[in-house]
Amino acid sequence: MALEKLGVTSWFDEEQMRGNIYQAMQNGIENSTAVVIFITENYAKKVNSGLRTDNCFFEFDYIFNRQKHFIAVVLK
Repeated sequence: MALEKLGVTSWFDEEQMRGNIYQAMQNGIENSTAVVIFITENYAKKVNSGLRTDNCFFEFDYIFNRQKHFIAVVLK
C-alpha cells in the first residue's frame, strides 16, 4: 500500500476485522492517531438512521464520542 511505503501504518476494516466486529472496530479506532472515513450516500444514510445495530452508525458514533481525529472523504 502506498501509505505503508511512506511509513504510515494503516488498518482497513474489510481486511483486518476478525471475530467480534464491534470489538475489532473499537480496537482499530483506539489504536489510530486519525481515522479516515469514506462517506458514500449509503454510509451517510446508515449513520443518520440512528440504528445502533448498524456497523456504520456504530463506527461513526464511536469515533465521535471518543473524540478521535478523523478525515472525512466524501465520495459521489
